[in-house]
Amino acid sequence: MTIKIKVNLNILTDRNVQTFTVEGKSVIMIDVPRADRRDKPIFIAPDPFKGAYRRNGEGDYHCTQNDVRGMFRDQSDLTQDMRILTQLDLDAFDYDTVHRYRNNLRNIRAGHVWENLPDVDFLHKLGAIGRSEEGRLHPTAAGALMFGYEYEIVKEFASYFLDYQEHMDDSTRWTDRVVSNLSEWSGNLYDFFYRVYNRIVADIKTPFKLEGITRIDDTKVHQAIREALVNALLHSSFYERRGLVIHKRPQEITIANPGGLRISQSDAIFGMSDPRNSTLVKFFALINIGERAGSGIPGIWAVWEEQGWPTPILEEKFSPDRTILTLKMPVYDGFHATDPVQNENIAGTENDTANGTPTEISVPNSDENGTVNSVAEPCEAEDGTASDNEKQEAILKALKQDPRLTIDALEKMLPFSRRTIVRHTQVMQKDGRLRREGASKDGRWVVT
Repeated sequence: MTIKIKVNLNILTDRNVQTFTVEGKSVIMIDVPRADRRDKPIFIAPDPFKGAYRRNGEGDYHCTQNDVRGMFRDQSDLTQDMRILTQLDLDAFDYDTVHRYRNNLRNIRAGHVWENLPDVDFLHKLGAIGRSEEGRLHPTAAGALMFGYEYEIVKEFASYFLDYQEHMDDSTRWTDRVVSNLSEWSGNLYDFFYRVYNRIVADIKTPFKLEGITRIDDTKVHQAIREALVNALLHSSFYERRGLVIHKRPQEITIANPGGLRISQSDAIFGMSDPRNSTLVKFFALINIGERAGSGIPGIWAVWEEQGWPTPILEEKFSPDRTILTLKMPVYDGFHATDPVQNENIAGTENDTANGTPTEISVPNSDENGTVNSVAEPCEAEDGTASDNEKQEAILKALKQDPRLTIDALEKMLPFSRRTIVRHTQVMQKDGRLRREGASKDGRWVVT
């Protein structure tokens, strides 16, 4: 008795089968299409964990159980980040991150209907908090990833890991590194985005341009790099092994995120989009980061073509599933920063923090402290240095927007060293322009 073994679903059509005559012989060509994520895994019945295979180059390989579980997770139209994490409570959030996000949103969308809500109500409206079947409030997966502490995030995403490495000198293993698991900062996606973006673009030359008294430090290349970075976050499967890893080299940036593409490479480059974390898409879109309509990847390709640089490379690797984007940026006169105009904002000559990392510059119109560009970039003279009056005005403007800012927060927000900020706040307190009320941690500034 012969037992017929069949696949669970036939995704072939007549269009996928063609017959040719070659040297008098008939040749049948079968084009096996990429299965839609809602149909995966395609397997030899009856067991998907034993009968699923995947094409890799010229051959097929047997899918691991982790591969198959990932396919099942991607089947649903309810994306991974919508899940309510009932094992976490609301103290899983880093509320300093929440407040930075809210400041950012307030500056971009002044008068938003959520502006004056308490934090818990704001997070609930945003989709960072959900209600369990028992009626209790818990973080959603998106909320935990965006605003949570790393040690809370790994309770759901055991393989969660964010790693940025700079390799600008062959004599050292890396010249700068940011990782999520050292407990030196929150370890969440929002803070990682700003820490890493500012480092990636730190040596990209920007033209000196003013609109009124606001310096404009944004180019198409900056915008494309933002898209590349946020796309990796929005399409990552944080259940997968190895985490998100970014390497910056003198002429190349590679961004490798966990999880394969949910559509074909050609569809992604053409402009289609199927993000794995749709709630995170909304979080970033509210602060004007990330394209919603699939124009992010085509936009990156267009900018690289306009610059005359090598076409970006988008590739997938399996077991574990990874999507890798490689951006080559040849150094040539007129783009990478060699101009002394950039010294104060980029080189960090007097801006080095206590641990030796350069002061971070800001994404135009919004930064990790929620400030608009007119605060983060004061009017500067053409030699790139701001006068004492301009530095003081920038500090006062920041404190008017948020009187709770600390010296540490001001140092991250403004392109001045901690020493410079302390000196000018002391001067302004002595001449009566500024007053401090309350303790150093919980107090507030009064601009008089």
